[in-house]
Amino acid sequence: MIYLEPELQNRLLVAFHDALKPGGVLFLSPSESVGNHTELFSSISRNWKLYRANPSLKAVSAVMAQASAGLVEGRGKIPGEPVRTLRETNFFELTRRLLPGTEERPSLLLETSNEELQSVNAELQAKIEQLSSMQNDMKNLLENVSVGIIFLDQHLSIRSFTREAMRIYRLAASDLGQTLNDIKSRVHEALTLAEGIVETIREPQIVLDSSLKVVFASRAFYDIFRAAPDMTIGRPIYELGDGAWNSDALRKLLESTAVGGREFPDYPVEHDFPEVGHKKILLNARRFIGKKDDPQRVLLSMQVSP
Repeated sequence: MIYLEPELQNRLLVAFHDALKPGGVLFLSPSESVGNHTELFSSISRNWKLYRANPSLKAVSAVMAQASAGLVEGRGKIPGEPVRTLRETNFFELTRRLLPGTEERPSLLLETSNEELQSVNAELQAKIEQLSSMQNDMKNLLENVSVGIIFLDQHLSIRSFTREAMRIYRLAASDLGQTLNDIKSRVHEALTLAEGIVETIREPQIVLDSSLKVVFASRAFYDIFRAAPDMTIGRPIYELGDGAWNSDALRKLLESTAVGGREFPDYPVEHDFPEVGHKKILLNARRFIGKKDDPQRVLLSMQVSP
């Protein structure tokens, strides 16, 4: 349309709107737009030049105005002779009215239309290839970052997820299409099961948050060190056991592990505990993912000997 006069462009846009069903999509080239015909078309994507046809009384008025201007057969009609409306005019006839001078060269019209279609198809193909390339780049980026991301649709069903999310939430390909609530329930069941397993282990176990405060302690810990939950949960580890864990070297190791540093095995601790006596302990620290508000957790297991 960019090669047409503004008046013909306006007439073509009205004709396009009349040819489309309500809600139909109009695709224009990058250098074209609907101009001032915002009552006829609403923008779907300005970047990709996609517009939706609006049901509009103004559109009917515009078509009738074009009809009265001679765009339908009936210009200079004989009194009493019915006027044929635009709906009765075929596409070639409409184009002939809109583009004077083509009635004697229909092949030129067809050739021009074919060239326009080929140009539009080429532009559309280029845009599809560009979108495909961007999608591949995004996929490669997400697969190579250590971030657990789950993509959901409007119904909170899982569409895709990153490799790190598979590791953290134990996801599988069969989880695609499942709702987030299903996964949340499964994770909760897994955590409950894990706590039950920890409770049956004879070795003392405690879980620390990123500030080295105790968020969980196993029954074996309470039994061996004669500790109480209200004096353990929420307190920093270096305040427990009459200062048994208050070591600068141990604190640095735990702080480093909590923020992603190296995990350590068999760290020796030896102390005379109140009401317990002398104990030799080998500490083993592993980092894992916790809750969303404080994801870094450190599991500290202990091998205790007299």
